[in-house]
Amino acid sequence: MAFCSPMAMVAQAAHRAHPQADEDWTLSTSDFDNRFEAEPYVGDGYLGQRIPAAGMGYLGDLGHVGWPLGTERIASSIAAGVYAKVADGRFYKEEKQAIALIPTWSTLTFATPSGVYSPATVSKNEVIGYNQSLDLRTGVVTTSGTWVSPTGQRTRFRYRVSTDRARKHLAVVTLDLVPLWTGEAIVSSVLDGAGARRIDPVDDGVDLATQTIHVTSRAKGTGILVAEASTLQFSKVNGVTSSALKSDVAQTAGERVVFEVEAGKSYSFTKYVAVVTGRDSQTPSSDALAESMQAASRGLIALLEENKVAWASVWESEVLVSGDRSLQQAIRSSEYSLYASIRSDSPASIGPAGLSSDGYAGMVFWDADTWMFPVLLAQHPEIARVMVDYRYDTLAAARRNAANNGYQGAFYPWTSGTTGDMGDECYGAVTDSHGKVVSDPNKSCTQEFHLQADIALAQWQYYEATGDKRWLEERGWPVLEAVAQFWTGKATAVNGGYSLLQVQTPDEYAVDTNNDSYTNAAASLALERAIEAAKVLGKTAPPMWDEVGRGLISTMPVDKAKNIYLEHDGYDGRQIKQADVAMLTYPLDFSMPKSFGINDLNYYTPRTDRNGPAMTDAIHSIAASAVDVPGCSAYTYMIRSYQPFLRKPFLQFSEFAPEKLSDTTYDFLTGVGGFVQEFLYGFSGFRPLTDAIHLDPSLPPQLSGITLRNMAWQGRIFTIQIGPKTTNVTLVSGSALPVETKDGKKIVQSGKVLILPTRRPDLQPTGDLARCQSIAASSSLAANPPVGAIDGIPATAWTAAEPKAALTVTLASPTWLRKITVHRGSPGLFSYSVEASLDGLQWKTIGAAPAKSAGIDEFTATQMRAKFVRLKFQGDKGADAPSITEFSVMTK
Repeated sequence: MAFCSPMAMVAQAAHRAHPQADEDWTLSTSDFDNRFEAEPYVGDGYLGQRIPAAGMGYLGDLGHVGWPLGTERIASSIAAGVYAKVADGRFYKEEKQAIALIPTWSTLTFATPSGVYSPATVSKNEVIGYNQSLDLRTGVVTTSGTWVSPTGQRTRFRYRVSTDRARKHLAVVTLDLVPLWTGEAIVSSVLDGAGARRIDPVDDGVDLATQTIHVTSRAKGTGILVAEASTLQFSKVNGVTSSALKSDVAQTAGERVVFEVEAGKSYSFTKYVAVVTGRDSQTPSSDALAESMQAASRGLIALLEENKVAWASVWESEVLVSGDRSLQQAIRSSEYSLYASIRSDSPASIGPAGLSSDGYAGMVFWDADTWMFPVLLAQHPEIARVMVDYRYDTLAAARRNAANNGYQGAFYPWTSGTTGDMGDECYGAVTDSHGKVVSDPNKSCTQEFHLQADIALAQWQYYEATGDKRWLEERGWPVLEAVAQFWTGKATAVNGGYSLLQVQTPDEYAVDTNNDSYTNAAASLALERAIEAAKVLGKTAPPMWDEVGRGLISTMPVDKAKNIYLEHDGYDGRQIKQADVAMLTYPLDFSMPKSFGINDLNYYTPRTDRNGPAMTDAIHSIAASAVDVPGCSAYTYMIRSYQPFLRKPFLQFSEFAPEKLSDTTYDFLTGVGGFVQEFLYGFSGFRPLTDAIHLDPSLPPQLSGITLRNMAWQGRIFTIQIGPKTTNVTLVSGSALPVETKDGKKIVQSGKVLILPTRRPDLQPTGDLARCQSIAASSSLAANPPVGAIDGIPATAWTAAEPKAALTVTLASPTWLRKITVHRGSPGLFSYSVEASLDGLQWKTIGAAPAKSAGIDEFTATQMRAKFVRLKFQGDKGADAPSITEFSVMTK
């Protein structure tokens, strides 16, 4: 029997109207999987809720959160900006702020006479025809199936859970039931304190007359109030008895509804939830109760339609790729993750996990300013403003931090919560009664100074993108000025310039270094931007700002033999954690010869820890596009930036690549931000400037097209369509759009199209017939895809998943072969043969390589014409999985 609830009718109508669109926007699974990484989550930028396999409710014991907490992972519920101050976790004894987890508001269980369907009680083998899906377009999670109770009674169910993008305090949970039995059923609506962490109870209650329940809590240490209320409505049922649910769990309130059911009939329940916090209300308890009851009065269909319209407004701007559905879904799920965690009226910036979990304690890092902010800025500057305003709002504490620790200007803490206080919020730092740091074993709080520049650069980027001079004067300038004061005080005069001493690099494996190239360059740029801001506002910048800025560039260490920037003074080529010097090219757009940018990529990529965090290869991809690296390495890096980290079924980012989710952050929005930037800033070459936008579009051959729909700059809305030969720029609305290109400045009028040439690095001259051609492998590691062997650079590689393997390149046309060169990517033992074919069916052997060689194997083909060339690895006993950095094919 089909469900016929209002929610079901809305969903069926939408599917009839856009069946294919639904598939493109929907992620789903038929596997009842209670692992943390298999959970979808809903969010509207104010509320976030993970949904276990059961479709609603609380589930704990899902592993452990990583540094700095190490606490239990749960299907968490979060309200934006609600921080507690606690000594919570296994890493530190000191009290620090951490995001609070509030009572789980999604719980809506049902029961038969023999059992209860809940996340804690149901198991995989009890559910038939299971399906769980996330509609990225509207943020609705739907879970359905048939539950078989302990005595065999079958009940069809469908849950839908969503937050409300239109009304940030609201969420809705619906339950549709079709019992295939007759008798007494129970539905329980619960605000479940089992999910509460770092908060204390204040009040709870049940009002059966209005069918409302409520719980009010207070965050430990900070006193921030959180109020939850819900109103239950249900279809007409017989023999109804309602009662307050009794629970020994603190911060819990629930209503228990007992009613009679008949086999084959449908029953619908709707729970209207409101969550209001002290971050935006003086009376959260009464406000939550009133909003919940008002939502119930408005009704489900009205709320769903408002939510749909609000999300549609967000999705008016999007990134589209042609011909690669899996990549498109990865992009959409990534953008959804960001949008679900922030909105234009969010009370604070967001941490690396957003509202998806308490990863990294929910604290704000440079991840917000450098990795997530640019994504929002390009398409939704009104949302991006929350992040830059947050740094203004915490400026007072940053000034105190600086004064207490002997610095000028402002000193922002590496991890930040409600105010930006170093002692309360920077993990690892211990301060004395005067706010001076007396201990910092991680050294991030006292040495990772580049954060100060990252913050300042984001402020200026917001001004460039919006042209909001009033904002610059009132909010941006105070931050830029304070950071400039910090750098002039921090820099040490030396012969020929200024040095930055005792620095932890963005690499983070390196501490106590001098003249980290990225930090020096970022600090110099922050000073330059402060000078520019002063000019815009008619102010006079101190001459020292320019002197120090120039002096910091002069002390950046260079290896003149290799034509690269060294990471820091004395850098000796050791392994690095993540992108560092490569970030000179992007996001800094540091002025240097193109050859340095290419050399930096080729030198540092192989030295980067492949088990490092997810955002590194995004930088490599954007940098490769920016410096026009011959070949298609920008595509290789793009593949490496998401495929090793994306976890099915709901395509969330793991911070690290190993398949098993370790004690780490998940969903890792830092990686999400880097990934999406590759399209917004990498392949497009888009940069917002004060008087124009800069474009330098490029496209790898593996992608047939990219569309950046409804980009934003200073009141204009425009769309960029990147094709294999040309790129179209269309001004959708606003004043004429100035565009800076390599051929000079162009002007786009409203409704008109500017046509630019699309750069094709893969078409640059080469004698290698295999470069950037179609390639396939019998197996590969996600971090080392087949394209890594033919992308034209030595820094990337293909690595097979097992010793027995084949790597086959398809040439553009049948060709007489002359020479094949293979560069091994590892010292492992693997023998192989080189074979060629005209039809891909009959193969001839060109030569064979022993298990061990000097690293470069060369083969000569005599009178052999082929369209396909492959390396065939025998996988002999004791052989290693092969790894190839370059596979070149030359013709006569």
